[in-house]
Order: sequence, then C-alpha cells, then structure tokens
Amino acid sequence: MKCDCIAVLEDTENSITSMDTCTHLAVWQRDWSTGKGWHAAASVPFSLAGCETLPQTRDRLRGLAQLLPEQAAIAGASISGLAYNELSRMGFCLCELDAFSPDILDALACEILASAQGEVQVPTAPTPTDIPGVYTINLMEVQAAHPDIKKWVHFFGPVNGKTKVDS
Repeated sequence: MKCDCIAVLEDTENSITSMDTCTHLAVWQRDWSTGKGWHAAASVPFSLAGCETLPQTRDRLRGLAQLLPEQAAIAGASISGLAYNELSRMGFCLCELDAFSPDILDALACEILASAQGEVQVPTAPTPTDIPGVYTINLMEVQAAHPDIKKWVHFFGPVNGKTKVDS
C-alpha cells in the first residue's frame, strides 16, 4: 500500500481524538513535486454525532469514504467497533496514535508500507492450532478479506467419535 494521504481524527481544539469525539479530519498529503514532504490539505468535516442507529452510522462512514482519497490511512486516538470494521472493509489503513505531530508523517507512512508488505493471505477455512483437533478462525478478518463468503458452516468437533457439523 502506497501511503500518500493520512487523515487524522481531530476535535474542536485540533487535537487527535477518537472516532466518537471527532469533528473533522486533518488531511495530510505527500508532495512528490518537492521530494518527500507533506502538506496540509483541506480538512474534512466529520462527526458521528446524531447517529442513533447502526445504518445511520454506516451511511455516515460511507460518506466519509467518498471524501478521502482511495488507500488513505486514517489515524486517531481510538478507532474501534463498527467504525473500525466498516472503514477497514472499505480498504482504509487504520492507525491508533497517542499523540500526533506532522513530524511523524514519514515514519508513519513507512510503518504503514511495511505493515502492508508483511500482510499474509487470510485463510477462508479454520486453521489447525498446536492442540490436535482444535481449529481457529477470525470471522471478522475473513469477512473483511473475502466479502464474497456469505454462509458459514459451524464445526463442533468430535462428538462421540463423530464430527458434528451445523450449517
């Protein structure tokens, strides 16, 4: 993932904040014409205030996605729950930071690139653990990586020597 845009969740005091208290995103874009420097672009107004239902929150997050460049990274003090799931599914790289300064943009972009290069394929089936007969799967990861997978089969392991399957 080439990281040319980092949007930072900010509050009314222009301090890094969580998704819940965000009033706008400060948008930083890499300026390739002058080297590897960054410049502040126009901020993007955004708030989840007034979203009382899950569909309202999803719609607001999808609206935010339309305002940011493709493959932008979003940084904030806390990005979790529905916001994390939806923004991650839309392809945004999400970063949590304790503090923000424009001085860290190059380092953050390098970390995002290194993380993207180290990504492994998400399996579409349970994977065995070190314990014989015990398997694991991260459903959220699988659904984010493979949105075409709709139906799941539940494996309950051996019952009286037979494998029980519930679909």
